[in-house]
Amino acid sequence: MLQKRTLLCKENLRDSAYLEDLLAEGERVGALTETDSARVQYDVLELLQKRLESLYGKRTSSVPDEIAEELMESVLYTVSLALRASPDPDAALRMLCDTPMELLYQKGLRYCRILLRDVRVLTKKLQAEETPAFNPFYRAAIGRDLAAFLRAYKPDSRAHEHSFFPIYAVTETKNTLSGVLFVRDYAKRLLAETRFCNLFDRTELSYVLSSPRARGENVFEAVLRQASVSVLALGTVSLRTTQEDARFVRETFDAREAEKQLRNAFVRFPFAFSTLERLSRELTAKSR
Repeated sequence: MLQKRTLLCKENLRDSAYLEDLLAEGERVGALTETDSARVQYDVLELLQKRLESLYGKRTSSVPDEIAEELMESVLYTVSLALRASPDPDAALRMLCDTPMELLYQKGLRYCRILLRDVRVLTKKLQAEETPAFNPFYRAAIGRDLAAFLRAYKPDSRAHEHSFFPIYAVTETKNTLSGVLFVRDYAKRLLAETRFCNLFDRTELSYVLSSPRARGENVFEAVLRQASVSVLALGTVSLRTTQEDARFVRETFDAREAEKQLRNAFVRFPFAFSTLERLSRELTAKSR
């Protein structure tokens, strides 16, 4: 039924609809027949029926269509979690064809609960290590938004939803992720940014983050900008800089050279590189 090696294109597999796209991609390259695909879809519907009976008893015909559709989305998301853990799309397709749907669901549900545990651990670390920032959105993300998600998330029936829409944005998010995967990615990024900020002296940190601009922007970016000026103007990683230092950077460097030096200075923090590229252009803009 399934050749050992196929031509599945990873770029055609959306994180938010992995199982459905895997079936479509399998048919596209000839790794699955229409009959194979139909069997998998039947297995999914059978799994949905079992989940409905587990949650609402035998009288599932009385369950509103909206609830059934939501549970279907949850089932697809959970099975997709198990499939996405495969080393590549070919392996995922083999797993889908060779593994009972109920077992795939249970594997995905277990992984979902592990991800939820990760979010809980990350939230506790964030609350313990929170940077003393003046940005109310940053404080709300740590003190309110993540905690609200942990209280509301239901992996058994609404695994695909995350009910998590923080106003505070980290500097780089994977917008293709959904459900608890999205929340874990957000919390991991927020913790990395927070720990970077906490490397600096608290007094200097407080001074930088109390500025009007810093009160409304990403905390990590505000700190990284100040530290970048210090690196380029003074050759040291510090938050003590002046307007003269910023002017020196603007008049001395072009964006490419500035980014090169900053990457060398912050080599221990590769997650900052995408932000450094943007900051380098900002700090060296001659029209300022």
